[in-house]
Amino acid sequence: MDEIIKWSATATAKALARGDVKVAEVTRAHLDRVAECEPGLRAVVDPLDEAAMEQAEAMDANRPKELPALWGLPVTVKTNVDFEGRTNPNGVPALNEAICERDAPVVRNLRAGGAVVIGRTSTPEFSLRFFTSNPIWGRTLNPWDKGLTSGGSSGGASSAVACGMGVMGHGNDLGGSLRYPAYCVGGATLRPSMGRVPAFNPSAPAERPPLLQSMSVQGMIARSMGDVRLSYDVLRRRSSDDPLWNAAPDSGRARDDGPRRIGWCVDP
Repeated sequence: MDEIIKWSATATAKALARGDVKVAEVTRAHLDRVAECEPGLRAVVDPLDEAAMEQAEAMDANRPKELPALWGLPVTVKTNVDFEGRTNPNGVPALNEAICERDAPVVRNLRAGGAVVIGRTSTPEFSLRFFTSNPIWGRTLNPWDKGLTSGGSSGGASSAVACGMGVMGHGNDLGGSLRYPAYCVGGATLRPSMGRVPAFNPSAPAERPPLLQSMSVQGMIARSMGDVRLSYDVLRRRSSDDPLWNAAPDSGRARDDGPRRIGWCVDP
């Protein structure tokens, strides 16, 4: 277990593709890590052991010839997007009752990409703070130093990734909720451009106000930018649920043979 949970997402994907390990082995190693770390960190607050192992064993028994990009990779999903059969409390006790009837597009894309969701991660109330705590599960701790924050609002995701509870963790970003948590634990992330990753919660009684629609995006926290890039190849698949989704091509795939220009803020 100790070796497997230290592998990056890309290294894990290669080991699975070669047949060096089975999906069930990788899933079990990460679930054991969740059991070891929780509820101490209060990062993965909704473990999905039974469903994850059932999926992993089925994948090993029905291995496809062409493996999806995230095939067999254990990931976590934040508790502010709809997940079929579970609640979407967003850190609020009053919302922790209604069961979601179907997945949000970002969850559907992860599943279609072959990922195994091993648990769901904590967030502050309404996902609107730069540290993660709520009345349902308490305060999420930073695995490197429990006296420091793991950030917010995707602090559960960053804490989980940093200590090996999944190779990547889903989060979202309005004003820094992917970027700041990744910074807090020494992880990697990328705030995608608007429309790159479909965003929608089927359980929402009304659409988000215009400000949130124009700023909020879905993404992943990982341990390296190579892992982040691997995830976005899957996350950016189209969903008719989000009218703001766009089919912009991947920036740079066709230009891997030459230099690229980047912008750098010298004095913010």
